[in-house]
Amino acid sequence: MADELFQQADLAMAQSHYTSVAYIAQSIIEKFTSILRKVDRAEELRKQINHSFKFLQQLLEKPLPPDFLEQLWGYFKQEFTRITYRINEVVPQFYRLQRVLAEKLNKEEELLELLTDFSLQMQYSDEIYTRLLINRIGLLEKLGKEEEISSIVKNNLRNPQLLLFVIRQTLKKRDWKQAKFLTQKGIEQFDAKRTLAPLEEIMIRIAEEEND
Repeated sequence: MADELFQQADLAMAQSHYTSVAYIAQSIIEKFTSILRKVDRAEELRKQINHSFKFLQQLLEKPLPPDFLEQLWGYFKQEFTRITYRINEVVPQFYRLQRVLAEKLNKEEELLELLTDFSLQMQYSDEIYTRLLINRIGLLEKLGKEEEISSIVKNNLRNPQLLLFVIRQTLKKRDWKQAKFLTQKGIEQFDAKRTLAPLEEIMIRIAEEEND
């Protein structure tokens, strides 16, 4: 059934029937996500969900009218908050599309508010929660909200993935003092080799930069 729907979506895309493409993709995402944990072929369904998101990504590359973009924004904003997408770890896919739409519609502040609302963070896996925090930091950097970034980092120093991301961003800015401080914090509190190894490499790089 999904293959037939994808063929219809391909044809609709070729004929510039963008509303039909969105409807097909959204229908598959909604239906298949809701049953992911109830069937044995979850991996197959997840591939079809991912393929549907690719159709929505392609849509955003088309010259869509503002009212259609607003409709898509409303849809993504509504679905982003649904528990079923959080449980099934589909939220990041919605976020990627929202980020594109936010830039097109100048809604980055509104997107930031969505990312700030982690009242149901227990529904996220650690990996997804970290990815969303990293995305939030990226958006804050674009908006020039350095104090909010510092607050997130301070409250999440024990998150190795987040700390490594922030350190690497700091290195890009050539802020060796801050990078060194954060790296030392990481070395002091983490003992897993997979975390310590990149931190130790970073310390060597900082030492080389400071000696230049």
